Amino acid sequence: MADEDVDRLVQDFAAKVTLHASSAQDTDSEADEDMAPNDGPMIAGSCKCGGCRFQFSARKVLPHGSSGHLDMANCHCSPCRHAHAAAFASYVTVPTAAVERLKGADLVEARRDRCKHLNADVLRIFCGKCFSCLAMLPKVGKEVHICAGSLE
Repeated sequence: MADEDVDRLVQDFAAKVTLHASSAQDTDSEADEDMAPNDGPMIAGSCKCGGCRFQFSARKVLPHGSSGHLDMANCHCSPCRHAHAAAFASYVTVPTAAVERLKGADLVEARRDRCKHLNADVLRIFCGKCFSCLAMLPKVGKEVHICAGSLE
């Protein structure tokens, strides 16, 4: 993947997650983030320094496996383990367009990587200030794998 492709994908991700940023002010008000009209409860996430914040509707979380349960998936492939410095990486999968707001879009960085479990080239999305993992974005598809550790 060329550097300009990475830049385009990062900008595309930032554009998708800042869908409503122009009409909504960034606040730390918990009341605003708990409920959204017709979307049910919201799940919020942020990086360690709080510079990057996002949210999505709990109803948009996609099921994993044949059980149909809305849950987290753990990836044990070596690139994911190394990216998280852990025995496995936990993700919540959401349609990219469902991630509604992002505070600190200018802090979002990405690096190219591979997920052996998905057998796909991915972008690891992280905060450029504190380097917290935020998401894994497959090169192909319309889903984003949100790092469970970034959820509040």
